[in-house]
Amino acid sequence: MSHLLILWLLVAPTSLLAQDFCGHIKYRYTYYKIKGNKDVTSKVDDFKTEDFYICKNNFKVYFDGKLKYIFIGDSLTYFQVGPDTTIRYVKADSAYGQLVPSFTNPKSDVGYNGRLYNTVDSNDEEENTTYYYSKDVVIDTAMFSNLELYHWNSFFKATNGGLRLIGITINKDLKTVGEAVEINRIDLHREDFLPPKGYKILPDSGFEILN
Repeated sequence: MSHLLILWLLVAPTSLLAQDFCGHIKYRYTYYKIKGNKDVTSKVDDFKTEDFYICKNNFKVYFDGKLKYIFIGDSLTYFQVGPDTTIRYVKADSAYGQLVPSFTNPKSDVGYNGRLYNTVDSNDEEENTTYYYSKDVVIDTAMFSNLELYHWNSFFKATNGGLRLIGITINKDLKTVGEAVEINRIDLHREDFLPPKGYKILPDSGFEILN
C-alpha cells in the first residue's frame, strides 16, 4: 500500500470532512538536481522529514526531528528555535517588511499520484512553487488572520484554509518535492504547543514570556 493511499484512507471518512483539521501531518522531502531549468537529472536526498502539528489557532513544526517553530495563536506569539536549546519569539502580526507573495493560477481536480487536488502557484524571481491541497484537510482561516509572519494568512486565504499536502518548488539548480506521507487526526491542546522544558527563551522587546 502506497504512502499516499494510507494518507487518503486517514482523511476520507465522511464524518471527518466537515471538521477543521486537528492533528499531525508528516512530510517527506525529496531533492533533485536540475539541468537546463527543466530536466530532472538525479535524486540528491530523500531522507528529510517534517512533522507539522496544528489545532485551532496553534501549530508547531519539527524538521528532521528537531523543533523549529511554534505559533501560539491566542497570544500571537511565534517562536523560532535556534540550533541549540534557545528559542526567540517575535511578534506574529508583523511581516517585518517581507514582500507579500502572490498566489496565482488556482486550479481544481489536478491529478498527482492517482489522486485529485486543488493547486495554487507562488512565484518570485528565484523560484516557483506549486502547492497541492484538499478541501478535506482544512482549518478555519479566521484562526490565523493575524499571522502575518511569513505570510501564513495569505496562503490560507488563497487556499480557503487548505493545508499544504504537496509542495513542488523549482529553481535553477534544484527541484524540491515535499509530500505528505501521513495524516493523523488527533486531539491536541494548548499545552501541547508551549515551548518544551529545558529551552531558554530569549525575550523580544514588548513581549511577555509565556509560562
